Amino acid sequence: MNINEKFKEYAELKIMEEELKAEMDKIKKEITDYMESEQLFEIQGIEHKCSWKEVVSYNLDRKELKKQMADIYNRFLKESKTRKFLFN
Repeated sequence: MNINEKFKEYAELKIMEEELKAEMDKIKKEITDYMESEQLFEIQGIEHKCSWKEVVSYNLDRKELKKQMADIYNRFLKESKTRKFLFN
């Protein structure tokens, strides 16, 4: 395997990914703007269906918990390991 060729190929695909994401974001905004203007939460096309609904979620404020109840925070703290792929 030629690592430099793989790097080049990866870099080219990364650029394509970013361009596709930008285009998808633009189209998504057009769709959601339309849905908002028409007050639609769901829309059905010929081949695809789209919904755009509010989602409520609750997240633990770790920083505040650690500040106010460090002993409890540390007691339930769990270590995890992962690898991160960085490419420049």
